Amino acid sequence: MSRTPPTLSTGRLILRPFVPEDVDDLWRTIMHDPEVMATLSLQPQTLAEEQACAAQYIDCYSEPWAQKGYGGWAVTARTDDLAPTGTLLGFCGFERGQIEGEGAEIGYGYGQAYWGKGLGLEAASHATAWYFGAGGHDRFYACYDPGNEGSKRILETIGLTYSRHLDLWGSVARGLGKLPVLTINREDWARKQE
Repeated sequence: MSRTPPTLSTGRLILRPFVPEDVDDLWRTIMHDPEVMATLSLQPQTLAEEQACAAQYIDCYSEPWAQKGYGGWAVTARTDDLAPTGTLLGFCGFERGQIEGEGAEIGYGYGQAYWGKGLGLEAASHATAWYFGAGGHDRFYACYDPGNEGSKRILETIGLTYSRHLDLWGSVARGLGKLPVLTINREDWARKQE
């Protein structure tokens, strides 16, 4: 089980460990855009709340590496095709799960300029392969906001299947109701790869 965040490369992306300088880029790319934040079920009301949210996301995805052997990555452009090389496009990875026995929770988010280009699937597929392969983990889950069909498609394409609806991340209190939860284990993922 890896305790040091690896760097992963895809055809168009580099998934690298977060660095402190990513707070401003994550804020600018994601937290400062109300439409992007709506897909993440977050609605910070002030500039200070947006900036704090960016720092919290980085902490949430960085902290588990040392104890759990998983975490998240800053997703950056590998080539100039999408944006200048090294530009932060979003994030992808695993945070501590809220559901007993289901492992980590996968999450991701990208700046609106990068939607519809297959980046979410590309990064999530590579993160999943690492999680079950070199990461040595057994299972994970995801939830998504009702109506976020793009996220649902990513999760189903990498092999997650519907499990149940649960009140996660305060979804009921925020008026979203219980969120759909999808799960996958290593054996099912390996079968899908054949």
